[in-house]
Amino acid sequence: MTAQTNTTAPDSTNGTELNLVLLTGAVRTEPKTVELDDGTIRLTFEVLAGPGTKASPVTWTGPVSKAPRVAAGRTVSVTGQVRRFFFQSGGTLGWQTDILATEVAVTPAKRRALMQSFAADVADLAPS
Repeated sequence: MTAQTNTTAPDSTNGTELNLVLLTGAVRTEPKTVELDDGTIRLTFEVLAGPGTKASPVTWTGPVSKAPRVAAGRTVSVTGQVRRFFFQSGGTLGWQTDILATEVAVTPAKRRALMQSFAADVADLAPS
């Protein structure tokens, strides 16, 4: 299996690159942890932003001491970038996207409301 990554998407308003994710929701799956050769870990889990939405896969990589303490059912706020993987398996080309997290914070209810308000303000600024 081979993989390539596309980590940016063009911003149609001015030709610059824009790739920012702000996601607040409930952790849907128990995190899976993989220890990497360099001593860091890769933590993967899914976040459900709300009823009627699909779960978003999230990947965080870093030192064990900095790993976010996430668990199924807890509310988190994730910032990061959308990452797209292309792969070939069995002669078929496929792709998958996930969120490459730069920060994951377990979110108390008050902070969650603030993040949702901020996300709405940012959405209002986006070009239509």
